[in-house]
Parts: sequence; C-alpha cells; structure tokens
Amino acid sequence: MNPLKVRIDVPDDIRKPVTYIWSVYATHWQLDYEMSNQACDLTIGLTPDADIVLSTTFVQLIRNTCWDSKSWFEVQPLILHENGQPDYLGSTFYMINSLQELREDEDDYDQFGRFKVEKSYQYRFNCLQEDLVTSYFEQIRKSVPA
Repeated sequence: MNPLKVRIDVPDDIRKPVTYIWSVYATHWQLDYEMSNQACDLTIGLTPDADIVLSTTFVQLIRNTCWDSKSWFEVQPLILHENGQPDYLGSTFYMINSLQELREDEDDYDQFGRFKVEKSYQYRFNCLQEDLVTSYFEQIRKSVPA
C-alpha cells in the first residue's frame, strides 16, 4: 500500500507545531505517510476545504506563546472553531506537550517545583482519569483516508 500523501497548508510560523502533532498522531496509529506540497490524500490547514481544519484560536495561541489552559479550553477541554466545531489536532498539541506547565506563576507549583494538579485543566474539567488524547485521535481518524 502506498503511503498517505499529506500536505500541511499553514503559515511557516506554525508549520513546526502542526507537523509535530501530525507525526505524533501518525505514530500513534502506525500510519505510513509522506509529506507533499503537490497532489495529496489529506490536507491539514486553516481553510474550510482542508480535511483537518485548524482553528484560528490554535494559531493565535501558538503565535502569542500563551500557555494558560483557560485560554485554550474555556468551557471544556477542547478548542472550538468559531463555528463551534472541535479542533482536535490543536487540542491534542496542547495536551501532549503539557503546555499548561510552562506558566510562570509561582502559585502553580508546589514547594518541590511540581505543577499542582489543582491548577490543571484536567482538574478544572473533572477529567483526570480520561485519556482525552486517544479519544481526540480517534475523532481525527474519521477525517483521514483509510
């Protein structure tokens, strides 16, 4: 079977984070793929015609290096597009990289320098025991050609 041809159609300043989270996703599913700038089987981008659409919220938060989980996840542990649709790829990028732990507020850490669970989005949304990344990867899989 031929590898899936994937095109990441995003501005250069966010290409690395998007390429990285795609590679994590592909590794998770043991997906054989190759990057392409030409004809492709799957496009990841910012426009509605992309197979996997990233939200402008994700792009803005990456550009602003904002790591506060309340900015990423307002009402649930999931970034939403302006139209209310979920941005699973952007959400998993935040989760996998534990970006909430990059905050500089000393109150977020205990006396040993560990991030306090009470400051996490998992605690705030009562999902400490849920594997959200795998669940979101399963949702992304619905957009990926077999």
